[in-house]
Amino acid sequence: MVHGGGSCSGGGFSGGGYSGGTFMSTNNYYGGSSNANSEECAKCMTGVFRCLGVCICCKGQDHFHTIMIFWGWVIVLFLITGLSVGLGRFGSTDIPVSPSDMVIMKRGIDPVLCEGVSVRTTLPVNTYLLPSAPNIASERVTYSFNKTTFVDEDKYEYWGFYLIAGSDIEIITCTRYYGTMYIIKGDRQFGHWKEDNDDSRNSKTKKTIGGCNYPSYLNTRVSYHISSTDEYYFVFANHDYFMLDIDISFRLNRTVYDLGERQNIVCSNSTACDVTFLGTDSSESIVVYVPPSDEFDFDVTTKCLTRDYLFVVIFLLIPVMIGSLFTICMLHRKRRADRISIRSAHDGQRRTFTRNSLPPQYQTMREESEPNQKLTAPYYGCQNDGMTVKPPSYGCQDDGLAVKPPTYEEAVARSDRV
Repeated sequence: MVHGGGSCSGGGFSGGGYSGGTFMSTNNYYGGSSNANSEECAKCMTGVFRCLGVCICCKGQDHFHTIMIFWGWVIVLFLITGLSVGLGRFGSTDIPVSPSDMVIMKRGIDPVLCEGVSVRTTLPVNTYLLPSAPNIASERVTYSFNKTTFVDEDKYEYWGFYLIAGSDIEIITCTRYYGTMYIIKGDRQFGHWKEDNDDSRNSKTKKTIGGCNYPSYLNTRVSYHISSTDEYYFVFANHDYFMLDIDISFRLNRTVYDLGERQNIVCSNSTACDVTFLGTDSSESIVVYVPPSDEFDFDVTTKCLTRDYLFVVIFLLIPVMIGSLFTICMLHRKRRADRISIRSAHDGQRRTFTRNSLPPQYQTMREESEPNQKLTAPYYGCQNDGMTVKPPSYGCQDDGLAVKPPTYEEAVARSDRV
């Protein structure tokens, strides 16, 4: 329904505060707390980053918990994305229309993901399926209607039309007291205007209306040419203290689409229509034409009839593949880490066995009493009691010296004599 009203709201400003002629400043200065605040902030950010590292990057987790956390994130992300796309992007969409509007259904519709579109309306309309974007027809269609309304102080009332580029509209008003008429293009700008009526950037045209009383009864005429296709809102606001009674006459000289032959009509004069796309060509267009009437209580609701197998592939098989590949990679890394640890343990045992199996090493130490004595061949002598330090095989002489063993020649000659 592109007709309604509300309360006016003006722009303003806010500062530190002003009460009873005394300015209250909001600037406070603290000398010693800045460093403490910085440290607390740094600790807080460190805790946040650690939490993100554990939850997102799986930091400090073993392989099993890493895999579980990753699967959890994959399920959550694809579930949120699937619900956002299915219910948000391609869910039910309410499109405002007015009598004599001709609107291309674009919101939440994609022939690739939608096999068709469900169109539901409160009043009968004609629904068309065109093989490509519609062209502008050479002729124009004229539509006019009259309204009488009463706007209280600090209130507004509006009418909206979906106008194709090249259309012209003329508005004639008659009211005793003075008010203001705004022409606003687009839903977003109209939303901004509701928040701040005084911001001139939110309206395309601002016109003062009024003075239509005895004896002249002069009407206010406003003509406007539509340069681009969009939704246009014509708002009548009362910023005064008197009730504004307005007689309004709308005269629309509309540009319309060339909808082709009757074979392009899917549903005629119907409140419920299911349109099936002929293929996945994104150039196909659905156009809803609202017949002229004086009734503005009008709603058109569209809903994408999704291709379920594509949603299964995108939001089920793809996350399963991603999670499976991650799981395989983590298991491979775990096996490799286990092999490396086992090999390191075997190498450590081998080095320990080799170190323990070496023959004992001996080192000849000097006598403490003879630190400068050179190490020579072992000397065999006799003690005073006639005992040898290391008993030689050949005994000792009377002078205490050990008997030297015979040479090879002496031993051979001795054996010959024997």
